Amino acid sequence: MDRSGSVVIKPQFSSACLFHERMACVEVKGKWGYIGKSGEMLILPQFEEAESFSSEAIAVVKLNNKYGFIDKTGRFLIPPGFEKARWIGNGIGLVELGGKDRYINLKTGQFIEPKLNRHRVARDHFKGTGC
Repeated sequence: MDRSGSVVIKPQFSSACLFHERMACVEVKGKWGYIGKSGEMLILPQFEEAESFSSEAIAVVKLNNKYGFIDKTGRFLIPPGFEKARWIGNGIGLVELGGKDRYINLKTGQFIEPKLNRHRVARDHFKGTGC
């Protein structure tokens, strides 16, 4: 519905998230994809889980039980290969690999080593993922 209460996109999804960056993740038959503002399917439902797009047009998705990062075309910036993943900001993601938390550059795919001697990632970074 829009602000006036008019139906813009007819109810057709099992679940849907709010629009971010002009796209919303939607669930169809147990798989998640993304629609545009008029309801057109922009990225076909194929993911086990999907998050809303960040302000940098990056979303975390789960495919084959692993997490990765996609852009607004559905192209993988970082292919699924992580137990957990979260967009942090400034082109940086936080992933869990082999039980260890690591920062990753979402443009290069390279891991970023913290510059602090006593660096510890807060486990809360992985809480609240989703829509």
